[in-house]
Amino acid sequence: MKRHIAVLGVLLLAMIPASCLAQEADAPVIQSFFPVSGRQGTTVTTEVKGSNLTGASRMLVYQPGIRATVFADQSHVDTRNEPLWRSKCGNCHELRSPANRDMSPDQWAATVHRMIEKNQAPISPADAQKIIEYLQSAARGGKVSAKITIAPNAAPGIYNLRLVTPRGISTEAKFEVDTLPQVMAIPSSDKLLSQAVTLPCVVNGCIARNSELDRFRFSAVKGTRYVFNLKSFRYNDDTQLFFNPELRLYDSSGVQIAENHGYFELDPLIDWVCPATGSYIIEVRDLLGHSNPADVYHLSIGTLPYAGVLFPAAAKAGTSLQARVFSHNEGPDIPSVIVHVPGQSGLFHVRTPQGSRAMMATAYPVTTDTEPAAVTTLPAGFTGRLSTEGQADNFSFTGQGTWECRIYSTELGSPRSVTVTMKDANGHIFQVHRSGDRFTFGIPRPKMTYSMSVTAKGKSGERVYYVEIHPVVPLLRAYQRPDTALVYSGSSTAMHIRVLRRQGIGGPITVHAEGLPPGLECAPVTVAPDQYSVPLVISAGRGAQPVAKRFRLVASYEMGGKTITEPLWAQQPKKMIFSTYYYNRPAALVQVGGKAPFTARLLNPGPIKVRKHGGYRVHIEIDRTPGFDGTISARIEGLPGAWVADAVEVAPGQKDVTLIVRPDGGNTDEFMNRNKSWAPFHAVVELWSYSNPVVVASLPVVADTTKIQTASR
Repeated sequence: MKRHIAVLGVLLLAMIPASCLAQEADAPVIQSFFPVSGRQGTTVTTEVKGSNLTGASRMLVYQPGIRATVFADQSHVDTRNEPLWRSKCGNCHELRSPANRDMSPDQWAATVHRMIEKNQAPISPADAQKIIEYLQSAARGGKVSAKITIAPNAAPGIYNLRLVTPRGISTEAKFEVDTLPQVMAIPSSDKLLSQAVTLPCVVNGCIARNSELDRFRFSAVKGTRYVFNLKSFRYNDDTQLFFNPELRLYDSSGVQIAENHGYFELDPLIDWVCPATGSYIIEVRDLLGHSNPADVYHLSIGTLPYAGVLFPAAAKAGTSLQARVFSHNEGPDIPSVIVHVPGQSGLFHVRTPQGSRAMMATAYPVTTDTEPAAVTTLPAGFTGRLSTEGQADNFSFTGQGTWECRIYSTELGSPRSVTVTMKDANGHIFQVHRSGDRFTFGIPRPKMTYSMSVTAKGKSGERVYYVEIHPVVPLLRAYQRPDTALVYSGSSTAMHIRVLRRQGIGGPITVHAEGLPPGLECAPVTVAPDQYSVPLVISAGRGAQPVAKRFRLVASYEMGGKTITEPLWAQQPKKMIFSTYYYNRPAALVQVGGKAPFTARLLNPGPIKVRKHGGYRVHIEIDRTPGFDGTISARIEGLPGAWVADAVEVAPGQKDVTLIVRPDGGNTDEFMNRNKSWAPFHAVVELWSYSNPVVVASLPVVADTTKIQTASR
C-alpha cells in the first residue's frame, strides 16, 4: 500500500511555496466520474465530482472514440413531472428531494425500472419515462453532469477527460470504455437486500453513505473460475485518503467464502472457482465503514482475465512489432496486437482487446528473456516476463565505462515490483534495487562481463519489467507548473519553469512555446546557470478568441557544439494530506477567457533593487471590473533565492497594495556578486483571484550595492 504517501506529504509541505498552495486550493479539480465507465456503442450520463467546477461549459477529450457534452444550466430543475412522481411513488416511499441524495441520473433510472420489474409498481412505460426525466433533472441540479457518447468501435481502455470552467481547465480524470454490459449499483445499508446481476458484467457503484453495503446476487456454475476485480485506487490514488474497498463473497445461506481488501495496491480482487452450482453474493463495502461521495468503484464480474501486461514490454523507438497480452485467467487464446512504437523515447500506452496497456519506447537495442544474448554489449535495454513463482531471469553484459541503470515494472502494469541484483565479474553482488530505482555503476575494463538477475516475490499476477542501462550523459529534466493556464483577453498570466541539470549542463537554457492559439504570445525565457526556476509569461491580445487548446514548451541548450532540445513535462498538481504532488503530463493546455475581473498597474515600474539589508517596495494600483469585489492576492514570483516578498491579501474595496522585497536570511553574496554576463533575473508581479494569476509586470531584478540603504524607493 501507499500509506507512506500521507507521511511524506506532511514532510514535503514546508517545501511548497504558500503561493502554490493558494493557487491549487482554488483550481478546478475533478475527483471522480460516476459512473466511471460505459460500454461501447452506448451513451452514459455521468456526474462529475470535485471542486471549483461551477459553470463548466465543455469537456475536453483528446483520444478518438468518445464525445462528451456538458449539460447546460444544470441549476435549473424541470418540475413539470414532480406531481406525477409524488402520486405514483409517494404511497410506498418517504419522498425526499433527489438533489439531496447522492445518486446519479443513471442510478435513478435503474431504481425506477427495478420498482416496476421487481416490485410490480403500477407505473406505465410512459409515466416511468416522465418520472425518470424529473428525477434525473433534480439529481443534476447544482451539479456538473455530462453526456458521454461512446462509439461502437471505441477501443477499450482508459480515456482522459477535463472540464473547461470559468476558473480554468480542470485536472485530468479517467473514464473507462468497456466491452461488458454495465449495471448501476443501487445503494443499501440492509444486509438482507441484494441486487440481481447477470454475468459477465461491470457494476458501477459509489459508497456514499456510512455503513453502506452494495450486494449483488448472481448464479454460478460448478467448476467455473470467476474473477471479481474492483477498480477505484487505479482511477484515482487520492481514494487512499478515504476509501478502503473490500470484497466479500458469500454462498446462498450467508456463509462467507472469501474476502480481499488489497490486490492492486488498495484495489481488491477475488479469483474463485465455484464449488457447487447455485446462487452466490458478492459484497462491496468500506473496510472501516466510512463513506465519501468520491468512493466510486468499477467492479467487473465473470470468467475474465486480469493483471494483463504486454510482452515484450519495451522496444526500440520508431519500430513496429507484434506484442502479446498475458493475463491471469486468460484462457487458451492469448490476444496479440501490432504495436507501432513512437519515435520519442518514454512510456506510452497501447490499445488492446483488454484495454490500455503500458509499454516503453527506448533509443537502445532491447534484449528479451525469450531470446537472451550470450553477452549483451551496453548500452542496451532488457525486458522479460515473470509468470511463475520463484522464476529468475538472468542476463550478462559488457561495456567499459560509467553506466546508469533504471528499473521499470509497476509503471508497465505489473501488480508488484521486481528486484534486480547486479553482480560484478567475480560474481560478487554489488547492487540490489527494486522497480522505480535509478543508480549508477562502472565497468573498469573492456571485455569484463557483469550480470544481473531479475526476480519477484509473491504470486500476484503476471510481472513484466524493463531494465535500461545507458551511459551517464548530460541530462536535463525540465517541467512547467501547473499543466494548465487561464489567460484573460487583453492580459497576461504566468507559468513556472523548473529545471534539473545533471552531468555538466552548466550553460544557459532557453525555453519557448510551440502551438499556442492565435492571439497569444509567449516570449522565450532564459534560465541562467545559477537558476532552477523562472516564470514564463503568456499574453493574450484584446482580440483573442475564447479557446482551450493544447500546446507545449521546449527547452534548448548548447552541448559539444550542438543545440539539444528537450520537451518539458507539464506537471498537474494534486492535493493530498495538506500537501501537493505533481503528476507528469505530456502536454499543457491554455484557455483564453473573457474579460479579467480587474486590471492593475505599477506606480514604480523600474527594476526591483534587492539589497543585503533593508527592503524595496513595489506599489500596485488596482481597478476592479464592475461586479467584481472579491478578495485579491498580490505576490511576486521569481526572486533570487536570498530574497522574499510576502503575499498580501487585498480586501474588497481596496484599490492599492504594496509588496516589500526583503532579505530572508539566506546567502545574499551569491546574487550580489553574480556573473554579469549571465541572463538577468526577472520576477513577475502577480495578482490572483481564485486560481488565476494575472501578471501586472515582469521586472528585472538587480543588485543594489549603494552604500546608503533605504526602506523604500
